Amino acid sequence: KAKIANPSAALVKATLLHTAVDMYPGQYGELGASRGQELLTRRPNFDEGYGRMDITRIVELGAGTQFVDNRSGVGQGESTQVTFTLNRPGMILANLVYMDAPGSPNASVALVNDLDLSLTGPQVATPQDRRNNNEVIEYSNLPAGTYTLTVTGFKVPQGKNGKQAYALVYTAREN
Repeated sequence: KAKIANPSAALVKATLLHTAVDMYPGQYGELGASRGQELLTRRPNFDEGYGRMDITRIVELGAGTQFVDNRSGVGQGESTQVTFTLNRPGMILANLVYMDAPGSPNASVALVNDLDLSLTGPQVATPQDRRNNNEVIEYSNLPAGTYTLTVTGFKVPQGKNGKQAYALVYTAREN
């Protein structure tokens, strides 16, 4: 287990999002979906957000879960990377969270600093959320291979020393 004495607020939030349970497809599944009663997409979505919080899952996180509490952060155009290898097909769940600078009440988009999370390797993902201070990558059935998670400063106009601190929690596990 990770032993981080003073985790940042971003790391606490990333861990909570990481352990949330996706409620897709909902109580009635495909039958309810045809009637508009159910969750029509996987998380995150407008119906459930990141899912139902389940605090007990925090203690169940195994050795495949890594916690990155990067307090120095990344500046605009900069990136940091973590690499992992799946020797057999597997899964990845990665949550990036950062505490954004305060936005203007009159702004059409409240997000000030914008960090991106991407996955490269045999499977590629680039969510690029331009409205929220968190991003998620979640895949099951990944082919075996070496993967890289990259956190990039897409837009960082404000931040300590021109950088945005962040937290990344990810679980990579073979099936």
